Amino acid sequence: MIGIAKSGWSIDQLRERARDSIQKFGGGVDEAAFGRLLQLLHYIDGDYGSPATFSGLRKILGNARRPAHYLAIPPSLFATVAKALERPAALQVRGL
Repeated sequence: MIGIAKSGWSIDQLRERARDSIQKFGGGVDEAAFGRLLQLLHYIDGDYGSPATFSGLRKILGNARRPAHYLAIPPSLFATVAKALERPAALQVRGL
């Protein structure tokens, strides 16, 4: 799971937010399950209009061939983000 936002957070701040949210809205934290979640949780602090944000995403995705994307963004950003999600994958396939 990779979160992307322009919030100025660190990965530790995102992890703490996840813990707080699970505690408040999930009925408590199962430490073993939460530990596994933390191993899968990544964060990129970046702007949706910046190619560097999506380069960072591609780096974290590694060799993932068909990642699922959940876009919790304003509708006005969908086209920008969709194009940026497509571009790094196309460049990687072509070896650029």
